[in-house]
This record gives sequence, structure tokens and C-alpha cells, in this order.
Amino acid sequence: STRAKVITVWVVLVLAILFLWRVLDVAIPFFWAILVAYVLHPLIKGLNRLTRVPRVVWILLVYLAVGGLIYWGVTFLIPVVSRQYRELVKSIGDIVAAIQDYITRQKELVILGIHLDLQTFGEQVVEWLTGLVRSLPGQALAGVSLVVGTVLRIIVFLVATFHCLLFGERWVQNLLSLVPPPLREELTALLQRIHLAFSAYLRAQLVRIVLVSIVLGIGLSILQVRFAVVLALFSGLMDI
Repeated sequence: STRAKVITVWVVLVLAILFLWRVLDVAIPFFWAILVAYVLHPLIKGLNRLTRVPRVVWILLVYLAVGGLIYWGVTFLIPVVSRQYRELVKSIGDIVAAIQDYITRQKELVILGIHLDLQTFGEQVVEWLTGLVRSLPGQALAGVSLVVGTVLRIIVFLVATFHCLLFGERWVQNLLSLVPPPLREELTALLQRIHLAFSAYLRAQLVRIVLVSIVLGIGLSILQVRFAVVLALFSGLMDI
């Protein structure tokens, strides 16, 4: 019955959430591995079907391509981002002072006939930026102290992603074979609908992040805005 299905789904969801909560620290690399494999699976499957080249070859080629992008990021992008990040942290005090000076001179802003109280809004912005100044150096230090753990997580992520891309489809089929035959067809159709919607959503979000970051990066650079790369990357991630 529909009621039995709903109850079953909620029970399974609650148990899954409790399980993940208990193993969250260990499960994070596997979660990202499943998500990345889920996004890349259609590409690997399509290339395999089109060329008849084994999947393992295409997976290794994708790894090489991603490794090349990471190398480019480390050699070119990361130094730029790191330099702009340090400059931004040093400049936050001046930014706070400029905001406070502007609010002192102009306490109210009128946009399309709407009066905005800058005093209250400015205080919140200043408070947030002041907290940011205190927290950023500490977060950077924490990142340095966790380098070894991060490297281990990356290795686990790469191995898990490789296995998911190579055997994930087989694992899903094996799980579906455990479902009683009367329910298997209905469940397969439901999962297919979820798959089509969710995969399209993920691809759209990835395209959106890349487009927003590139367009903002180019636009802010043309306008000679300081910290253009950092602001563009931050805006791209926050856009979702």
C-alpha cells in the first residue's frame, strides 16, 4: 500500500541519516567519491560505448585530465588566489573603516523611493567583517596543521571514485536484485526518474559555478577591481 511504502521510505531515511551521523568523518571522502562518480559516469559510459575502449582506460584518461587541471591550478591559479587572499585579509580593516566613514556621512540611502537605514545595516556588515578578520588567520593555520589528514582523504577519495566509476553500475543492479520482484519494476522506474532529475540538476550547478566564476573574474579584472579572482571564485561557489 502507499502508506506502507511511505513509512518504509521514512524509516530507511532516518536510519541512513543516523548511520551517516555516526561515521561522518570517515564517510566524507566516500560521499564526495560517490557524487563525483555519479556526475562523471554518463561521460565514461558514453565514451566506452562510442569507442569500445575499456572503461578503465577512460577513467585513467579522465584522472590525467583532472590532474593536468589541478597542476595548472597549483602553478598558476593558487599563487594568484593566495596573494589576493593575503591582501584581502590585510585590507579588511581599511574596508571596515571606509564603510563606517560612509555611514557617518550618509545615514540613509534611497533606492526607487525606498528609504534604507544604513546605520543598522552597516553595523551588521562591520560586525561580520570584524569577525572575519579574527577568524581567517586561524582557519588558514588549521588548514596547514591538517595537511596530512587532507592528503589521506584525497587518496581515499581517488581510490573510491575509481571503484565507483568502474563497478558502480554493477553494485546498483545487485542492490536492485535484492528487492522482491513485485516491487522491483516500480522501484527501478522511480529511481530512473530521480536519476534523470538529480543528474541534470548537478550538471547545471557545475556549469553555473564555472560560468559565474569566469564571467565575474573577467568583468572584475576589466574593471580593475581588487581581489578579482578571489571574489569571482567565492561568488561562483556561493551562487548555488
